[in-house]
Amino acid sequence: MTTERRPTVLIIDDDTIARMLAREALEQSGWLVEEAENGRLGIEAFVRHYPDLVLLDIMMPEMDGFAVCAEVRRSSKGTHTPVLMMTGLEDYQSITQAYDAGATDFIVKPINGLLLSHRVRYMLRAWPSHARVA
Repeated sequence: MTTERRPTVLIIDDDTIARMLAREALEQSGWLVEEAENGRLGIEAFVRHYPDLVLLDIMMPEMDGFAVCAEVRRSSKGTHTPVLMMTGLEDYQSITQAYDAGATDFIVKPINGLLLSHRVRYMLRAWPSHARVA
């Protein structure tokens, strides 16, 4: 008898309510969720859990999402992990900077739970080495 592992999503965001809303939407879709409230703790959580996908806010104090994404990409286990950046910034420069830092895609805040679930499902299917179930 084999049991398939549920994919894990790591949410890194300094906004408690944003993390709670994202967690709720993702857990309702069947994913395991880990959280970190800032970039430094997010890097530590990434190394500890090796999630299947990282949901990462751009605007955070101390270490912004661009720096966190670049750090994840420097990790041998982070080179192929999808990183979905969350941003309230829809300007060209922020989007370009997110992709330059290694983001796989971005989603605009405030987060729509249904859209988030579909985007995560798509990304986990598109990166089958990470997705065991989608």
